[in-house]
Amino acid sequence: MTTKLENKIATLYKENNIHNTRENNMQLEIMDTTLRDGEQTEGVAFSKQEKLAIAKKLLNLGIHRIEVASAGTTKEEFDAVSSICRWAKKNNYLKNIEVLAFINKKSIDWIYESGCRTANLLCKGSLRHAKEQLGKTKKQHLEDVKKIIKYAGSKDIDVNLYLEDWSNGMKESKDFIYYMLDGLQNSDIKRIMLPDTLGVLSPEQTYSFIKEIKEKFPGKYDFHAHNDYGLATANTIHAVLAGIDGVHATINSLGERTGNASLIEIAVVLKDIYNIDLGFEESKYQEMSDLVAGLSGKKPSYNVPIIGKNVKTQTCGVHADGDQKANLYKTPLTSPGRFSKEKIKYALGKNVGKASIEMNLKDLGIELSSKQIKILRDEVAEIGQKKEQITQPDLLFLIADLFEQPEMVPFKILDCIIKTEINGERSAYVKIDYKGNIMKQKAKGDGGYDAAMNSIKKMLSKKGIEPPKLLDYNVTIPPGGETSALTLASIGWKYNNRKMQSHGIETDQTFAALKATEKILNLILRNGNEYIKK
Repeated sequence: MTTKLENKIATLYKENNIHNTRENNMQLEIMDTTLRDGEQTEGVAFSKQEKLAIAKKLLNLGIHRIEVASAGTTKEEFDAVSSICRWAKKNNYLKNIEVLAFINKKSIDWIYESGCRTANLLCKGSLRHAKEQLGKTKKQHLEDVKKIIKYAGSKDIDVNLYLEDWSNGMKESKDFIYYMLDGLQNSDIKRIMLPDTLGVLSPEQTYSFIKEIKEKFPGKYDFHAHNDYGLATANTIHAVLAGIDGVHATINSLGERTGNASLIEIAVVLKDIYNIDLGFEESKYQEMSDLVAGLSGKKPSYNVPIIGKNVKTQTCGVHADGDQKANLYKTPLTSPGRFSKEKIKYALGKNVGKASIEMNLKDLGIELSSKQIKILRDEVAEIGQKKEQITQPDLLFLIADLFEQPEMVPFKILDCIIKTEINGERSAYVKIDYKGNIMKQKAKGDGGYDAAMNSIKKMLSKKGIEPPKLLDYNVTIPPGGETSALTLASIGWKYNNRKMQSHGIETDQTFAALKATEKILNLILRNGNEYIKK
């Protein structure tokens, strides 16, 4: 017995001939936002070199456009975007680089000075957001948007327009969206981006809303899905079937709250089920996923589609029997080597040579000076001397650790001796250099790191310095092998009502955490309170 809902869905599909609405030769653009929306994942912060490496990999994979940052943030972020844009300009990819902008001239100037020439301007796509968050009428908001579009044009910056909370806008204040789209028809906008900001749409709503918008206001549109109800991939596919011109996604579904649509899932579903081949290099999917997992510290679940460890693992005996007799349980997803390709690897250990370092850096898309390569080689050899193996993602951690530290370092941990007993005292002796003053302190704690932090707090308190509050503490071993060579400690902090993140790399997790602590303290001491205020 069919339900009213099933009848409704069947009617929708029949009326719109949903599986045949998109011609295979229609160009569909994928915009990856791993480096912008993906970095809004709690605890994720990519360094300059890491962002550059990911950007190169994405573009070499065949991704059409990448959104790499939000304008107006830290100097480190500005330097990262500038480095991406310099490389992109040199390699004819500059038009593929995009940065999120806001309705103020400062963000447009930030983008212009970084070398980027495409701004994804964030405006409101629902009356409630415009009224409650901005305190603007629809007329005022439209005029503000037009002024910024015109200002961006004066700097030869292309503008794409995000209609934030568009999905709720279509549900609750459709007239507001119509007013905005009608009022912007003569503005110099390359495309309108339709975000399901809170991930509240069903696939059927996604399809019908996009059809409606494209029919009433012809133009170029993107769809941006979030995964709060687990429908991001399904909604994105329905947006494609409705005739959308571009969709947004991230590697490993990174993103705000529950994440964005998975780029790899979308590409594979479109190819295998809807015969829409985006032309990406499938053999690089696993490598791309592993790289982002290692640098973000967020590993995909073992049973995640396409790139999960268990995708090609059959447990049921009936399945094994069927495959043995006639491959009855095989699918296109289980084709040997489809999503990964074995490459020649150049080992990194105590006997590493300059060439091995260079070959691994080339594979990562990173360029270092001869002097930096020598420093990196020596560091790898020293770690290898401890009989540890180094992986490619480890190299990126080491590069960030060795070469991205500012020259002015007001705080440095010179020595740390930690004593722990199973049923006894946990204490730490710490020696620091604070602006040329050598200080020493011993303190107890609940564990080695806690004791060391208590020692540091006591010394800093003598200088009138209040350390940041620790919010979360994660330890990750980078993928690329079952190695324990290096440990990444990722620590979340709160200071002056702002959340921040720092990372530390070491073979020992406690000392990795102390390196992360050293970095955050230097950030605060070097830049002062004004730098880290909201």
